[in-house]
Amino acid sequence: MSLPCSVPAVRRTGFTLFELLIAVGLTSLLMAALYSAMSTYFELQLDSHEEIARQQVARAVLRQMTRDIQSVVFAKQEVLPEDEEGSTGGSGSSGSGTSGLSGGGTSGLSGSGTSGLSSGTTGSGAGTATSGGSSASSGGMSTSGELDGNAYGESMIDPETVSTTYTSGLVGTATDLQLFVSRPDPNLAYVSSQELSTLDQRTGDLVIIRYLMADKQGSGLGSEIADREAPGRDEGPVGLARMAGDLYGLSTAVENSEDSPQLAAAKLLAREVSGVQFRYFDGIAWQEEWDSTALNSLPKAIEIVLTVRDEAEASNASFLDEPDPYALPATTHRVVVPLPVAEPIIAEQVL
Repeated sequence: MSLPCSVPAVRRTGFTLFELLIAVGLTSLLMAALYSAMSTYFELQLDSHEEIARQQVARAVLRQMTRDIQSVVFAKQEVLPEDEEGSTGGSGSSGSGTSGLSGGGTSGLSGSGTSGLSSGTTGSGAGTATSGGSSASSGGMSTSGELDGNAYGESMIDPETVSTTYTSGLVGTATDLQLFVSRPDPNLAYVSSQELSTLDQRTGDLVIIRYLMADKQGSGLGSEIADREAPGRDEGPVGLARMAGDLYGLSTAVENSEDSPQLAAAKLLAREVSGVQFRYFDGIAWQEEWDSTALNSLPKAIEIVLTVRDEAEASNASFLDEPDPYALPATTHRVVVPLPVAEPIIAEQVL
C-alpha cells in the first residue's frame, strides 16, 4: 500500500501593510518636495520676467522724460542795477506795458514795451514802480534780485493755467511737471497761427510737454484722461500721462478753456506706473516745487521717482476685490536728470 505524496507548501512573498504605509509616506514626501521645488522655480521665473518687464517699462519712460527735460529752453531775465531803478521806474508807473520777462526790453519799466516772455496779468498793477525808485516786479522777480512772495515751497502757480503765460523754462510740483522745450518738427511742416486747426500741426519749434498721473481721484486733465482710458475703474491711478503739443495751440486752448484739444494731446504713456514724484535741486538742497519764471533760473537737476506696479493689475479695468498674493509688490525706480542749460553751481554759494 503506497502512502499519499505530500505536496510541498508554496511560500508566497509580498509587502506587509506596514511596509506599504512606509512606501506611501516616503512617496508623498518626495512628491511634496518635488512640487515645492517646481512651484518655487516657476514663481521665481515669473517674478524674474515681471521684474525684467518693469525694468524695461521704467527705462523707456525715464529715457523719454530725460530727453524732454534736457530739451528745456529758458531765457533768464536780466536784473537791473539798483542805480538804474530810479531813472526807469518813473515811466513804468503808468502800467501800460505787459508784465513778464521782456525779450527786447524790460516790461513795466517802459510805457510801450511788451514782454517777450509773459508771466500773466496786464494793467497798472503789473510792472509798476514808485517814483522813489523802488524795485519794479517782473514775473514775480523783483529788480533787486529777491523773490516777490514766491519763495521755495510757496508757489501758487496752477499747472492747468501756466500754459497761457509761459513760453520758456519749467513749472513743476511734486507730482506734476510742465516743460517748455524747443523741438523742430521732423518734417519741417509749419503753419501760421491763423491756419492752425489741430494740435498735430506746428506753428514753430516751441512745444509744451506735461507729465502727470491719470488718476480717478485727481482733478483737471488727469481725471479726464483717467475717465477716457479706464471707464470701468472706480478709483485709483490709471497710469502716467504725457501731454505734448504746439505752444501756441495748447496755450490758446487753455486760455479759451477748451478741454478737448488738451485731452487729444494727452496720451497714456505707461499703465504700469502707479505713482511719480519730482524734486528739484537748486545747487544746495532739494525742493518740492519749482517755478523757473518766478525764481528766474532753472534747477540744476530734477529727481524722478517712478512707482511701477504689477502688469496684470495695471491692465485690469477694475480693481480686484482681493489682491494677488503671488504678485510682486510695487517697485520704485529713481533717476536724477541734470539740466545742461542751467547755470553751473558756484562753490561760494554752496559754502
